[in-house]
Amino acid sequence: NNILAGVGMQPGGGALRFRVDGTFRVSQFLDSVNLKLGDLADPTTPINPSDLNNYGVGLQLRSDWRFLPKTGFFATLTTGYNWFPSSNFQEASIPSQLMLGMMGRFTKKVSGMVQLGYSNPFQYFQNDIDSLSYMGISGQAEVRWEPNSGTDVAFGLYRMFHPAPFYQHLTNNRVYLNFQQIFSKRWVLRLAPAYSYLQFGRSLLGDQSSTAGLGIRRDGHFDFTADLAYYLKDWISIGISNDFDLRTSNEQIVSSGGQNYDLDFTRDTVMLFMSMTY
Repeated sequence: NNILAGVGMQPGGGALRFRVDGTFRVSQFLDSVNLKLGDLADPTTPINPSDLNNYGVGLQLRSDWRFLPKTGFFATLTTGYNWFPSSNFQEASIPSQLMLGMMGRFTKKVSGMVQLGYSNPFQYFQNDIDSLSYMGISGQAEVRWEPNSGTDVAFGLYRMFHPAPFYQHLTNNRVYLNFQQIFSKRWVLRLAPAYSYLQFGRSLLGDQSSTAGLGIRRDGHFDFTADLAYYLKDWISIGISNDFDLRTSNEQIVSSGGQNYDLDFTRDTVMLFMSMTY
């Protein structure tokens, strides 16, 4: 659940724009973890779903400068505070990021965006900033092709850092393809395959993790989304969507009895939806 509020300013002729956005995020876990972590190490003290509940506040400052009619530079500075109010092992963090980028339309059918910057989760550990906090390069590059008014294809690369339950942070290295096609002015088909190489920071699970303290958990995640929507009016649509996920991991959770719990999974979700725009 996210609440977002922002305000922008565009002085003079509009070539230069400024914007400030604030966010408040609530992530609630309503059921136990699929791996039944309460059965590990000490079955009498299961990990309660509330241990994973987390909140976050954020602030983003953005400036855009359009130096050509359809091309411009931008810069964003983002920071915030993320915490787990009910957990005695999850760490708070101050994820921060500075990005510089360029976006624009290069031809009538081709546009793109590239941004590059620095990120750091600034995770707390024993009331101080964790010396193992990962700092590094983050960025995104995307090329979009619109061969006609009804077809939109985008290909991109993405590397960003995020807070993660049970771990110091999560680095998402992602490659994605988005395809959208409009049929008969009312039907919209969207296909979105993607693959993520996930790098996890220091584990907070202690001896229950096979890579505890080493910061070497690496996951591969393939996901594919397919949506088909029919627009009853310009502002309302109904449709069906399918989300497929396939995860492989080198991580295992180790029980006190010596049993290993793999973190690999396959999931497929089909949903009917209604969307309204106003």
